[in-house]
Amino acid sequence: MSTNSNIGIVNKDGSVESIYCHWDGYIEHNGLILMLYYQDEQKIRDLINLGDISSLHRNVNIPEGISHNFESINDGICVAYHRDRGEDKHIALNDNVSDFLKKRWQEYNYLYDVSEKKWKVTFGESKQLEDLLDIALNLILCSNSADAIDEEDIAYMPNSFITAFTGEDCTKKSFEYKKDIIKDTLMQMPEEDMRKVFSDYFEGKIK
Repeated sequence: MSTNSNIGIVNKDGSVESIYCHWDGYIEHNGLILMLYYQDEQKIRDLINLGDISSLHRNVNIPEGISHNFESINDGICVAYHRDRGEDKHIALNDNVSDFLKKRWQEYNYLYDVSEKKWKVTFGESKQLEDLLDIALNLILCSNSADAIDEEDIAYMPNSFITAFTGEDCTKKSFEYKKDIIKDTLMQMPEEDMRKVFSDYFEGKIK
């Protein structure tokens, strides 16, 4: 069964350009790929310019000499309905984020805000946009649930995992302290190192 999502970009004038993605819209797949491999604004715009896609992967463009379409899919390359199957191209344009959330709602909705230079997401019943990095950290720090943030989750937090790359013993620290120190550490990491942290934890889920 597919997990549908929207992927969009919020322009400086507040308007939203977005596309539909049919497969693997959940945080552990599309969310992580967007966060780890789509931080460059031009690459995000190249993705949106594909129009609606079947599946999201690390790369937008097809390397020279490679055959890639719906009949011959190459791992790591986005699969697009227009480019790879010859269908009409669909790119939605909404006046603002509220209009987007009202008219383009899917189970997961990812928006890159060019002014803030960050990904945000809304999922499930909520229409409140949240920082995608925060949600990804919740998956690591809590019992593998994107929205479970309560005192009971402290028992599940992998303190050795935190200490390994922050260098600080967080055994007796609060949930929020642990999340903040990891977030600060990640934001200072080179992009490749940050990718490795999440790729190691979610092994096999990022393609």
